[in-house]
Amino acid sequence: MHRVRERDQAAWDRLVDLYGPIVFKWCRQAGLQDADAADVGQEVFAAVYAGIDGFRRGGPGETFRGWLRGITRFKVADFWRRKQRTIGEGVGGDETQTFLTEITDRHADESGAGDQPGEERQLYLRAVELILSECKEIVRQIFVRVVIDQQSPKLVAEELGVSLNVVYLATSRVKQQMREEFDELLELESEKPDDDRPGE
Repeated sequence: MHRVRERDQAAWDRLVDLYGPIVFKWCRQAGLQDADAADVGQEVFAAVYAGIDGFRRGGPGETFRGWLRGITRFKVADFWRRKQRTIGEGVGGDETQTFLTEITDRHADESGAGDQPGEERQLYLRAVELILSECKEIVRQIFVRVVIDQQSPKLVAEELGVSLNVVYLATSRVKQQMREEFDELLELESEKPDDDRPGE
């Protein structure tokens, strides 16, 4: 997170790669079409860039994802208000204006809905994908089988023709890189165990 706060370009690219798909999903769930969702997503990350210094993870419920969801909800509400003004131009009547306002509020609320099932897991797997894309094939196979699929390290070592120590080192290094790259950006502590030697 410190690299993000320092506006390090590589760190920002990583943040957008990690959270871009889920921000897009939130926007689509709020009723935006693909092109509008992409535009609002850009507004969201521009707001994150401007306000990241104000984010602090002070407790279990204060996560980066929750903070980002709040920004997304605000930007979606802005989008629907702009849409309301455009549609409402030249359209009179209190009933029409009330209807448009209700539509705006409903869509904004949908973008800020509670956690979706599997959302944390989705983010974790996306982070793993980003890290493993830069690793050697053998490391990718080891990590996926041992950490994601929960296979026995001993069995994986035997089937891949490597030593058990290689398996432990590979999983440990990927986990360490996950911590270094994403620290406060992910809240799946249970998915990032401190034990460098997975159980057999």
